[in-house]
Amino acid sequence: MAASRQVYRLHTGIRGELPHPVGAHPRGEHYEANEMQALCWVFATLVESAILAYEFVMPPLSLQEREDYYAESKRMAALFGIPPAALPPDWTAFLRYTAAMFESQHLGVDENARAMGHGVLSGVGTWIRPPQWYRALTAFWMPPRLRVAFELPYGAEDEEAVKWAANHLHVFYPRVPGLLRLVGPFTRPRHDCAASSGTAHARQQSLLDGSAPPALFPIGGMILDCYSNLPVGV
Repeated sequence: MAASRQVYRLHTGIRGELPHPVGAHPRGEHYEANEMQALCWVFATLVESAILAYEFVMPPLSLQEREDYYAESKRMAALFGIPPAALPPDWTAFLRYTAAMFESQHLGVDENARAMGHGVLSGVGTWIRPPQWYRALTAFWMPPRLRVAFELPYGAEDEEAVKWAANHLHVFYPRVPGLLRLVGPFTRPRHDCAASSGTAHARQQSLLDGSAPPALFPIGGMILDCYSNLPVGV
């Protein structure tokens, strides 16, 4: 709850007017980060990209598993001020919503978004320099219209990089230690359960399986976040 309140407060200060037209949005149109349609779209990109990334390295989910995942994800949405009624009711409706948005002029790319996207893919502000397969996979998953708008190259060399990732990541990823592979929202409850037992064995196991204190979570987060959503104007 504390984290969601902090995000809400940060979003409250992000507002203004568009300095130039972007997609279907005219110059001077008001925007704010806590506007409901904007919140819903950011939530949708997180839900969809998580499925894309998961199924790239793990066996595909069944329709029921997708439905369950989406229903449970709505709890997270509520923490950031999105009521269930504002979201598509089920997974099938969710897919229709995202497909319509990708084709809609509600999504547009300007120079600021383009520069930010290229910065994300080049590792600006971090010590990590993303490999070619990282950039190629992002371009591969980007809808063609937006890939062109972001000026993301996707040629024969990039196709080969995606094939390499498809052939290797599904083997490599499950072997990554939990300490690096699992992130805070999953590991913290396990850590709390281990700590409450008060046994040395439980504490040792928490370090081995990834349920370690929050200070270690950013490491796993950086690895799991290799399939970034590029910023798109809404």
